[in-house]
Amino acid sequence: MIITPSSARRVTASRPEAFTLVEVTLALGIAVFCLVTIFGLLNVGVAASAASFEQTVATNILSSVAADLRAANRSTAAVSTTVYGLAIPAPAQAGASPSASALPVVYLDASGQVSASAAQAHYRLNVWMKPGTDRQATFSRVMVSWPPLAATPAGAVETLVALDRN
Repeated sequence: MIITPSSARRVTASRPEAFTLVEVTLALGIAVFCLVTIFGLLNVGVAASAASFEQTVATNILSSVAADLRAANRSTAAVSTTVYGLAIPAPAQAGASPSASALPVVYLDASGQVSASAAQAHYRLNVWMKPGTDRQATFSRVMVSWPPLAATPAGAVETLVALDRN
């Protein structure tokens, strides 16, 4: 039997189908970089979510305080609100120029209820009032900030409320 080149079986070195050590190391490096980035962004997302929650609760407290101020009896005398106990000054006499005054600070718990002590509080409620004359509205600036005992609060929301006391 004669073996011709076309009928001869060619023997070649077979290479197994696998990744090299360099390829595996590079892939692991990229995966670790992506995971570290994702975990870093996760922390930022959690902090943003917590800040958003605090702002939402504080805004709800502002709405409640504004409703409490508006629900107070209209009278020519000074009155207090029912929920937060805020003293609304009497309207100024005609021709007088009233000045704004700060009401006592009210400390609130995490649910927005009046707290027994500042140490147990979660929010601080500040209200400034400028009583109007017999034909003007009483203006009040309401601010809710947190944490309550911080010299510089981490966050705060405020609004202006006009009260028709006539």
